[in-house]
Amino acid sequence: MTNDQQTSFLTYYIRSLAERTRVEKSGTKFGFDWVIYNIALAADWTPHRLPFLRGGGAEFSTTKTEPEYGIDLAFLSSDRQQLFIFVLKDEVLNNQNWGKHSL
Repeated sequence: MTNDQQTSFLTYYIRSLAERTRVEKSGTKFGFDWVIYNIALAADWTPHRLPFLRGGGAEFSTTKTEPEYGIDLAFLSSDRQQLFIFVLKDEVLNNQNWGKHSL
């Protein structure tokens, strides 16, 4: 597989993911939040705010059920000097539409 093919595959795979990881009858459907979470852990960032409650050992994480329109994930850098915030939305947020979503 060439580098272009790998990039294309990953691009389409990530676009196909739902925003949130969820458990369905057929099994766990991993979302974009899970990808960000694992990349952050690999970068040695400390979770500060997560859209799910972490399970232990053989347990799967459970999704927080409260509706929210703010920060979905937040992590502290390994030196604890930077806060990385992720807001996962299906539309681009800007000054005009942020207020209507930030109830």
